[in-house]
Amino acid sequence: MPSRTARPHITLKIQLPEDYPENSAPDLEILAAHLPQQTRSWLIDQLQARFSPGCGPVIYDWLEWLRGEGLLDDLLPGQGETPAGTKEPHAEAAAASTAAEEAASSAQEYLSHLDEVGSHILHGEPITEKRSTFQAHLARVDTAKGVQEVMEALLKNNKIQNATHNIMAFRIQLPNSDTFLQDCDDDGESAAGSRLLHLLQIMDEANIDMLAATSRRNTESAL
Repeated sequence: MPSRTARPHITLKIQLPEDYPENSAPDLEILAAHLPQQTRSWLIDQLQARFSPGCGPVIYDWLEWLRGEGLLDDLLPGQGETPAGTKEPHAEAAAASTAAEEAASSAQEYLSHLDEVGSHILHGEPITEKRSTFQAHLARVDTAKGVQEVMEALLKNNKIQNATHNIMAFRIQLPNSDTFLQDCDDDGESAAGSRLLHLLQIMDEANIDMLAATSRRNTESAL
């Protein structure tokens, strides 16, 4: 009998293009030897279909979808939008179910990690001016990956995710160097990201690598 501990799993290999998420979706590869190529291709298509240019980061939404029952239903034979002509024997269906559980577990671990990241973000008091309400968010970051994780953690908050604009800038001094890794995102608010980055440059605090974000929404939906 096969060992119960030798559980198959799905590995998601994700690379972020330079123009993500404004224009391009993440490059995605699914590593799962026990799944047919047709099934893997179909699963990638399902994830890519959930990306829309300019609508913000999508990795969190992908993980949420993987956590849901939709993955189990779609991988099991005879349910969901399974690729045409694909039939999996009973043993392979069981392996796919186990793999889905593994993927959901990995997704939950990442979401828990985002909760930990979010616990270190400082949130300012909302300020209302004219017809807009603003709220600032600050976090320490030292890598580009850290920037992405902070933004993913912020967007777990529905009020922040649904804000009219989420303006962001970060500035990181590279180790043993006078060079800085920095960038900004206007999120549709003309030049707002570059102004925020300029503020970080003016501050230029030694040994403080920082991400600053500002959520702006209409007063009617104030935080």
